[in-house]
Amino acid sequence: MSWILPPDQRVESPNISKGRAGVLLDTLVIHYAVDGDNSERGESDQQAFAATTPSVDAYDVARLFSRRTRGASAHFVVGRDGSMAQLCELDNTAWHAGGGALPDEGTGPLRKPRPWLMNRRSIGIELCNAGWAWERVGIPAEQTVKAAHPARPRKLRRWEAYPDRLMASLRHLASSIRPHFNEHGPVFVLGHEDVVNRDTLGKKYGGKVDPGPAFDWSAIRWREAGYTPIFYNYDRKRWEERPC
Repeated sequence: MSWILPPDQRVESPNISKGRAGVLLDTLVIHYAVDGDNSERGESDQQAFAATTPSVDAYDVARLFSRRTRGASAHFVVGRDGSMAQLCELDNTAWHAGGGALPDEGTGPLRKPRPWLMNRRSIGIELCNAGWAWERVGIPAEQTVKAAHPARPRKLRRWEAYPDRLMASLRHLASSIRPHFNEHGPVFVLGHEDVVNRDTLGKKYGGKVDPGPAFDWSAIRWREAGYTPIFYNYDRKRWEERPC
């Protein structure tokens, strides 16, 4: 059993695989997710996640991942106001990052990805954020930043910013789950945009853009928390330590 959050902040997802199939848990993957469900909440929904803050960002995203038809999940969701929900025990595999591969040392050339390997070896955290689709969900322009994604360095566009309360909760959560990772080797942290799988192998850039250029990797002291921040350099075809 590896529930970190209390029962009133758990929204169990069916989109998981039991156990880790013997794969060493050594990677944290950061995502963003849009809370696109604005339907009315019934009494049973409120019992599923008793939000302790006025915001229900974390709850809305967690509820989407709790539906089998969604076909995806994560271990945690962090809301814009810092609220949190847990969907999956840390001992189990959430469907959040698919296949992928990392060198044993965290930096170096790409090894051949295997189906579901990244899911098996990782914990996934979804941050409530609309990314480049901020207008579609009604995010005010003053809550965005103008930046270029590494995948398209010449294209400036607006991205939803990550508020301090969200980053503070992510910082706390990352520290809380660190003891559950591998004790005898490096533990990596990377973005979903850095996951290289069979679909993106050989391409100039990956297939995902989250958490995007608005996410400030330097806002969290990853190395002090016991993580090695890395990214995949698509130009050099290798993983490198992230300078943050």
